[in-house]
Amino acid sequence: MSWTSSAILDSRRFIRGSSFSWMAPRKASPPSPCSAPPSIICATFCIAFVDSSITLAPAAAQVQTSLERPLAGQSKNLFNAVFEAGSNGPVTGRLLYNFFGARISDVGSLGLPDIYEDSRGSLDLVLSGRWRALHLRFSAENLTDEAYTFTQDDLLQREYTLGRSFSFGVGVNVY
Repeated sequence: MSWTSSAILDSRRFIRGSSFSWMAPRKASPPSPCSAPPSIICATFCIAFVDSSITLAPAAAQVQTSLERPLAGQSKNLFNAVFEAGSNGPVTGRLLYNFFGARISDVGSLGLPDIYEDSRGSLDLVLSGRWRALHLRFSAENLTDEAYTFTQDDLLQREYTLGRSFSFGVGVNVY
């Protein structure tokens, strides 16, 4: 088990983030002449809280609406989690979750307000296995299929979804 935390602080920026990892070996099988690593379950978490801002010179007001705002593309909070399970057998699995908070996607100009991308989460699954020289891999991406939503001055500016993605791969080890 491990825990890390970090912070960067100066007169204009403050960034704080933490991550946590946990690994728990399952009960190992009895040793064999060609023993593989014991079964394992692993979980990793990372969370970050960011307070960013930028202050522009007054001359920028000719084009940009806000002279002081958060950095474009920077969420105030981020969260990632990975859960992985492996075994002495031929199959492993990984579940990944990613979340980010609302962020400026387009900086406002000529009197129009900034456009914000709303917070969203995404869930992916990857399963892989081996059988003799054959390698199989299945992945399912964007299982939550949350909408990409953009707002401008609390009004819907645009919204769309990308859909879920599934893939299956086969490989052969010739060695």
